[in-house]
Amino acid sequence: MSTPLYREILSESWKLTRTRPWLWLFGLLALFLGQSNGLEILWQAGYTWRAGEAGFNLPDFGLVDLQVAPWLFIVGALLLVMAALAVFIAVSAKGALVLAVTQYHRGGPLNPNQLWQRAAKKFLPLLAIAALFKILILFLTALVTLAFGWIAGGGRGLVALIFPLLFMAVSLALVIISFLSTFASAYLLLKNKSLGQAVVSSWRLFKEHWLVSLELSIIILAVSFILGLLAYVTLLILGWPLSFIFNFSQLAALPALGWTAVIVGLFFFGLLMIWLLTLFSVFEVACWTLLFLRVEEGGAVSKLVRIFNKIKQMVTHASS
Repeated sequence: MSTPLYREILSESWKLTRTRPWLWLFGLLALFLGQSNGLEILWQAGYTWRAGEAGFNLPDFGLVDLQVAPWLFIVGALLLVMAALAVFIAVSAKGALVLAVTQYHRGGPLNPNQLWQRAAKKFLPLLAIAALFKILILFLTALVTLAFGWIAGGGRGLVALIFPLLFMAVSLALVIISFLSTFASAYLLLKNKSLGQAVVSSWRLFKEHWLVSLELSIIILAVSFILGLLAYVTLLILGWPLSFIFNFSQLAALPALGWTAVIVGLFFFGLLMIWLLTLFSVFEVACWTLLFLRVEEGGAVSKLVRIFNKIKQMVTHASS
């Protein structure tokens, strides 16, 4: 009896994530590219709007001292170089992850340097894919934020009525954009397709297997929800002793002790969150890459389709 599709993908993705710690570095670097499906931006849309209620104004720097201007130019140029380097590293890291998952699935050797070099050679088309889908994410997020702002400002009418539907539609679109990005990257790296061919092929692949993709996206969202719940519980557990130490330090007139405990506790909590997000980054890319490989191999069938087929067989057998 064959292993169900999603169980096999999740099991193999977790095994790869757990047994190849050096991939965590790629996962950490890929986090800077924004590997999640963008839903977290929607959750912050309300905060974004409230922060902007006071209005958005460019700061008035006045006249810049001519003696300071060259230094500002140098600092700006250095920041641009650092930003470009960060983008190059993040994009290449995601590409290296996709290649690593493919090599692992096919039983090939995993050489970090070779994986990195292969991904770096495809940097420009990978960057174009990341930029394209990031623009779509920002556009959809801005659309929901503006609608939310209209309602928060007392606006009524059609926007208020369709906002729940708009929110769900944009959330679904962001999920679709997430795995389209990975599919397009896989076509670039594994099938040597051009940028346009990769984008078109990823959309065609989604249309042909949209139900499988959505089912897996729901599972990954559930995993991310569990991860967020774990982080919340960890913060609560950590907060109790820190709160006690802080209050005790105030009563004992030792404020330095309380603040030191809080800073150290938050530091270790931050490290834990970075580690969990890194694991999830590797796990998520692995899931989508494995789904891509299974779909390309013709071995991906939706769970709902399998259930309906079983019901149909039972009904046919009972009637005969």
